[in-house]
Amino acid sequence: AFTWAPEEFNTLRIASRKYYDESITDASYLRIRSIDLTWTYDWEDFLRTTLIVGNRKETSEFTGAPDSEDDIDYYSLTLQYALRPTLQLTASVADTSISSDTVGNSSDKTVISAGIVAAF
Repeated sequence: AFTWAPEEFNTLRIASRKYYDESITDASYLRIRSIDLTWTYDWEDFLRTTLIVGNRKETSEFTGAPDSEDDIDYYSLTLQYALRPTLQLTASVADTSISSDTVGNSSDKTVISAGIVAAF
């Protein structure tokens, strides 16, 4: 991963990863490659936005059968507002798009959420 912070309140991070994982299907294993770009901006001491854009490729390796590949694009935008140092309000929107060469495995999903984070 590479992190660049040209200013104290502005951070850009690029991360890339390639690894193997266990499969939850009948595949021998999953080969996963991902890349993420994260931009965090602190507008004030109490207000922060975070944007994440990424891509992930999951290849299911089968023994004696053709492999299958999923191409996953995603983004999220989060707003954090600190009422106090120990209490934050959050709101976010996230979108995931899966393109698969397996029939019936492609999908699009958008999630909008809000929450309260309290530390004791």
